[in-house]
Amino acid sequence: MLNLIKIIIGLGNPNIQYKETRHNLGASLIYTYAQHNNVNMVEKKNF
Repeated sequence: MLNLIKIIIGLGNPNIQYKETRHNLGASLIYTYAQHNNVNMVEKKNF
């Protein structure tokens, strides 16, 4: 079933005041998943 997944998006807030808060939970989960599963990520700041 994992072969069906094409994209996963996690939003994050770049402001330092939101570092390690619930405002960046989506992005934190994506980064953690990528590290544990040897996933190469492409980050685009201006989408």
